[in-house]
Amino acid sequence: NEIDMNINKTLKHRYAPYLFVSPFLIIFFVLNLYPLLVSLFISLNDWMIGSQLAFENMTFDPAYNYNIAVTHPLIKEALINTTLVALSSVLIVHTLALLFSKLILTSFGWLQGLLLVMLFAPFILSETSLADSYINGFWQFRAWIESNMDGKNTSWFWQFMYDRHPAMYVVFVLSVKYIGFFTLVYTMVLRTVSNDIKDAAFLEGASSIRVFFQIEIPSIRAMLFAMMILSFIFFVQSSDVSVYLKDHRNGLDIGVTYFSLMMKMLGDREFGPAASLSWVFISVLIGLAIIILALLNRKNIVKLLKVKKGDVK
Repeated sequence: NEIDMNINKTLKHRYAPYLFVSPFLIIFFVLNLYPLLVSLFISLNDWMIGSQLAFENMTFDPAYNYNIAVTHPLIKEALINTTLVALSSVLIVHTLALLFSKLILTSFGWLQGLLLVMLFAPFILSETSLADSYINGFWQFRAWIESNMDGKNTSWFWQFMYDRHPAMYVVFVLSVKYIGFFTLVYTMVLRTVSNDIKDAAFLEGASSIRVFFQIEIPSIRAMLFAMMILSFIFFVQSSDVSVYLKDHRNGLDIGVTYFSLMMKMLGDREFGPAASLSWVFISVLIGLAIIILALLNRKNIVKLLKVKKGDVK
């Protein structure tokens, strides 16, 4: 009996961690992994809807879907605009959020709360409502670009401004909406940096700017990197402003993004190509992630290669 009790205790200790994480795994599978696998299945089949049965008329033909996705006339524009929107939004939002968080931490009393409320307020609004609030400025900006081109000025700069100004407006709206949120996050995170280290730096004659860039930011670099990656993924999927401009402003020929192009395909009942397009961008993101991780860990990779060659004992 004592042996059986010990075996039961051992089994309980062995399987207890899996029981604790099982709710998360179930939710992750139902809400994330299963739709991902279904989209992969759809991307590999030519889906012709002929009845209410979802997968009745599918035929396995991955080349057809991926050929449409890769050769779509708007795929190049979608890639350029998505990259511009995501990277620019990440750089602007996180740079300003860090600076505003530092400003808030150096402010006094009620001023801290006032600054946070002013910055955080747009986060409550939807992207579409923010786009509508600043739309007059967008049209003035567009008219200013057209007036500078006027059929004569065809330099690369003005052509770039004309082609990408809708994407710039998307960046502007996303920045206005999310700067306050990330300012709040970084304000709380910067409060966790050890005051002893900062006081020691001040005693050594370091300025506040030097402490901020050489002590505080390096202390939160893991959190900063994680927030930048998450926001990049979110900004890639953002399409509300693009759809708003195209659908509600006289059919504006806006530079589409990846997500708005995928929504257009879904609206045209091109389910297979839309799923293929999503996997094309997923592949691009995975490739970027591998490159970034390789760059961040290049020293360890070089050392590992040297060890395999026998250069390092």
